[in-house]
Amino acid sequence: MTARTSPRVLVLVATAALGVPLVTTSPGAVAASRPAATIHPAGEVNFGGVSCEIGAVMRQGHTVYLAIPASCGGIDAGKVQDGCAEPITPAGLPVSIEGAKHRGHLVYNSFTAMQSRGDVSPNRCYYNDLALVKVNRHDRHRVTATIPGTGAPRSVLATLPKSGTSLKFGANTATAGATQHQGWVLLANTMAMLKTANVGAPVTIGNKLVGMLLVLPKGPIPMVPLLQQPGQIFNLARAIKQLHKLPRFRHVRLVRAGERI
Repeated sequence: MTARTSPRVLVLVATAALGVPLVTTSPGAVAASRPAATIHPAGEVNFGGVSCEIGAVMRQGHTVYLAIPASCGGIDAGKVQDGCAEPITPAGLPVSIEGAKHRGHLVYNSFTAMQSRGDVSPNRCYYNDLALVKVNRHDRHRVTATIPGTGAPRSVLATLPKSGTSLKFGANTATAGATQHQGWVLLANTMAMLKTANVGAPVTIGNKLVGMLLVLPKGPIPMVPLLQQPGQIFNLARAIKQLHKLPRFRHVRLVRAGERI
């Protein structure tokens, strides 16, 4: 599989009124001089020749992370992977980040964490699918947590929504279906044409983040050509609880839309 190339989404910074250069050293001028934010949820990361989307921005102190599916390192046509048995993507692996000047590095992989403690729970093994990419400190000012076109997220949804709820991921919309695997997975129906590189896409309801796209919709369904089989979204709130079991990442939290990094 080869990486896809997608246009970068640029967030415009303020310019001087009527084209007059800003020469003041006021706080407003300092903010205006900051580079445009080019690293954001729904942007792309690539490692090992595989691309997927950034699901969220997280931080602990001054360290900034990009949340992606752990399975991104071994995507097989968007199939669910057993994180308790799959080969482990090593920590420290360099990751190319869309919009960054420097490569990031993989620092957490839920598959590694589960295998190290001998986890055998089917639900966790298949659906605790979270990895963190550490952003180079020189790129930190280029990061925004805001998902383009949504103004989200402000928080992580604690429980998956009811069937029929309207969802949004990027510029696409979807409708929530059934919740499966004891609350770890939400099915989602959409007419959007998605690619494997869209795995990891952030899914929101209003200003709340539900999770990340884990398995692509398949379709069309035989005899119903306009309807795809549902995709799967994993419960990010639960994955974060698993992350917090490790002392090193106990205080990692979601960066809210609009929050200065």
